[in-house]
Amino acid sequence: MHSRLGRSWLLVFVAVAILAWPALAQDMPPGSSDQPTDTTAQPPNTPVAPTDTTGQSDTGMVQPPALSAESPPSCSAAQTQSATSALAGRPPRPTPKPGPGQIVVPVFCKPFSGDYPTVNFFDHDLPFEFLDDNGYQLTWWGLQYRLGIDGHNGYDWSMPEGTPVLAAGSGKVVFASSTPPFACPILGRATIGNIVMIEHQANSATDRLRIRSGYYHLSQIDVATGQGINAGDQIGLSGNTGCSGGPHLHFGTALFAKGRFIDIDPYGWNGPTPDPWAQDPRGTQSFWLWQDGQAPAPSNDREQAANTDLAGRPAGNAPVAITFVRWFAAGDDNPNNQFVELTLDPRYAPSGKYDLSRHALQNNQGDTFTFPDGFWIQRGATVRVYVGAGQSNATDLYWGRSSGVFDQLGDCIKFQGPTWNGPYRLGLGKACP
Repeated sequence: MHSRLGRSWLLVFVAVAILAWPALAQDMPPGSSDQPTDTTAQPPNTPVAPTDTTGQSDTGMVQPPALSAESPPSCSAAQTQSATSALAGRPPRPTPKPGPGQIVVPVFCKPFSGDYPTVNFFDHDLPFEFLDDNGYQLTWWGLQYRLGIDGHNGYDWSMPEGTPVLAAGSGKVVFASSTPPFACPILGRATIGNIVMIEHQANSATDRLRIRSGYYHLSQIDVATGQGINAGDQIGLSGNTGCSGGPHLHFGTALFAKGRFIDIDPYGWNGPTPDPWAQDPRGTQSFWLWQDGQAPAPSNDREQAANTDLAGRPAGNAPVAITFVRWFAAGDDNPNNQFVELTLDPRYAPSGKYDLSRHALQNNQGDTFTFPDGFWIQRGATVRVYVGAGQSNATDLYWGRSSGVFDQLGDCIKFQGPTWNGPYRLGLGKACP
C-alpha cells in the first residue's frame, strides 16, 4: 500500500490554533477572557487608550503620512540576512511588495530571522475572532482564504518553539508579561499566554502616527514594560503559550485612530474593491508598514517525511515520496514559485536509485506532469519539479505552465507510478479525496 495522507498539517494547526489575545488595541490585556463581549454597540477590544487625536483629521480618520526626510530605523543584521539556512537550500519565498496606490509607511522590519510559512492572515472582513462567521479570511490582496481562523486579527507564522523574536521597529515596550488565566474556547480550558507590545511612531512634518506591534504566544519574554527598544532587538522567544494549538508567532498591529487603538493590517489593502475594514465604523484604513524588502512572504509550504502520517508515524511503502510542496504565495504570478520535491526512501528502494519514467504528478483538477523517460532519482538527492518553464537537469525539472496549478484555497497533490496500486497523496490545506 502507498501512503494516502489525507489531512494537511495546516488543517490540524488551524483547528486548534491561535485565538490571539485581543489586547493590542488596549493599553493592558483584560483579565478574564480573550473573547470580546458585545460587538453590537462597540468593536471588540474596547480601548482604554487616552483620547489623543494627534495625527487625525476632523473626521477621525488617520491621514496618509508624508514621512519626513528622517530615515526609518535600520533593520538589524538578523532581519536582513538571507534565510538560506531555514530554507534548506530551497528558493526563497517571493518577497511581497506594495501594490499601486497603497500608502507606504516604512516602519517595520521582519520580526524574526529566516523564513516561515504563514498559516493565518489578517481578516479584513472582519477581524473579530470567533464572532465573524462568514467562513473565510479576506486577505490584503482580496483572496477569500478559507483555511484559517475566521476573523483573525493578525498574522501567524509557524516556527519552532524557541525561535528568537525581534522587535519590528524602534519604540517603547508598553506591555511585557504573562496574561491572567483566560478561557480558550478552541482548547476548552483556561490558558495563560506571554505577550509583548511595543509602541512606535511615524513622523512627518505635521503629523504623527502611533502604531503598536504585538507578539503573542511567547515561550520567553526578554524585555520589560517601559523599556526603550531598537528595531531588531530580541524581545523574547516564540512558543505555544496561551490559546494556541501549535508553536508559532502571532504578530498583530494596531493604529491609534478615532481616539483609540484599532487593529490594522501591516500589509495594507490591495484588493479589487474598497477595504471593508476601512469602511466599517469600527475599523480604519491600513497602511503598508514594511521597510523595503522586509515584508515576510505570506505563503504556505507543506513538508512531511517520506512514508509518514501527520504525527510522523510510519505510513506507506512508496520507493519515492513527496516530501515538500510550495503551493501558495500571496498575489504571486510566477509559476516557478510553486514546486514539488520528491525524495527516494531507501527502505523501499534498496538499490539506492529509482527510475521515474512514466511516473506522474497530478493536482485535484487533473493537471498532470509526466516524468521524462530515463529520468532516475538517486539516494540523497532531492528532485524538484517547478511548475513554470526552465532548463531541466538531473535534479530540477520544469512543468512548463504559464501560471500556477495549485489551488490557493486547498488542493491535493498525487504521485503515481505506472505499476503502483494507488497514488502517494499529500493534502495541501485540505483533505485529499
